[in-house]
Amino acid sequence: MTRRSQAAALIIALFGATALTAAANAARAATPLTQVQTVAGGGGVQTASATGAFGVIPGGGLVFPTTYQFDGWNPASGVFGLGINGVLVGATLDYQSTFSVATTTSVSPFQGQTAPPFASVPFTNSVGLTLTPGGVNATASNNFTLGCTGASASQGCSASGSQSQAFDVHQTFTDLSTLQAFASAGVQGVTVTPSVTAASNIFGFDGDTPNFSMTDTATLTPSALSLTYDYLKHGLPSFVSPDTIPPGLLSLISQVPGLASLLNTETLDFSTVTQGSAATLGGTIFNLGDANTDGLQLDGFHVLGTPGPFTLDVPAFSDLETTGSQGFTVGFDTSQLGVFSQQFEIDLSDAGTGLGRDSYAMILTVTGDVVAGAPVTGVPEPAAWALMILGFGAVGASLRARRGVAAV
Repeated sequence: MTRRSQAAALIIALFGATALTAAANAARAATPLTQVQTVAGGGGVQTASATGAFGVIPGGGLVFPTTYQFDGWNPASGVFGLGINGVLVGATLDYQSTFSVATTTSVSPFQGQTAPPFASVPFTNSVGLTLTPGGVNATASNNFTLGCTGASASQGCSASGSQSQAFDVHQTFTDLSTLQAFASAGVQGVTVTPSVTAASNIFGFDGDTPNFSMTDTATLTPSALSLTYDYLKHGLPSFVSPDTIPPGLLSLISQVPGLASLLNTETLDFSTVTQGSAATLGGTIFNLGDANTDGLQLDGFHVLGTPGPFTLDVPAFSDLETTGSQGFTVGFDTSQLGVFSQQFEIDLSDAGTGLGRDSYAMILTVTGDVVAGAPVTGVPEPAAWALMILGFGAVGASLRARRGVAAV
């Protein structure tokens, strides 16, 4: 019985390849490739203000959102940008900026009253940032105290101050629902929406609380804004061992669909077997590629066309990584005489839950010829041969003796 790989024979014939050193049997985890898109200067400066009066906490201020355009991932073909093809497994938003707050406050007495004495007014300022899609909500806050000074209690007091700090957002998404939010057939927009809220702790005054006013102005000055796509190249299923293909050719195969299709067709030939004998053949599925190639998962297998005397057994696997392999077996029912041929389809797809996964169909053809067994004749032992010779000798002697008696 022989095992024949049409694809391997063709590849070797075309490129004159010779067997190479065996690759490691252990599978390795794939490392995603990255595609980074940036906004020059991180985008535009955005400001928001909040005001308040009469001893209450001022409300929040909101500025109009700004949308920046990136190339979107095409979920139908798994492509974004020029020449980028694969399975999207992650998206990362980076936003780096400076958060500055300028605050002014004043306290003035009502007519005929004097301002309650106090030395300082504590402030809490916060800024919020929403990045969509992705549902990124980030906040930062700062706290500082302004001293309230004036010519006299009857004249009130005023104060102003400012504070700055870094405000950075870095968030990675890997779940499929969020990745789909970054998918589009063309341009993808990422919207930056800042807001500011200011508060002052001025409670505790008596009924003679004077006029109080406060204005907060928050400014976001971005320095960097980028969207990074993490993706894996599509899996490359094959019946042919990578040991028989030069490394440079593997890279070529992964880029030329016509060559890749030659690797996932296989013929197993049982040749001639005797009726009633036990017959099985084994084969192997490989995932060709490099460290940036996605794994493969088994989706199922079935007979193509009319069922025959062959049975296929492929153990389940969910992440066949590069340099890994999965064996399978084919059984042959030899109870009937004849020449048989049968095809199986083995269905695979890219592993994981990334966006833009591909599916693959591997075609396995099995052939075999069942013939009747020849009659089996027992071979005499040496002692049996001796007895037969003696027997023949005795018969000959008897015949000679009978001829002599007849002559007399």
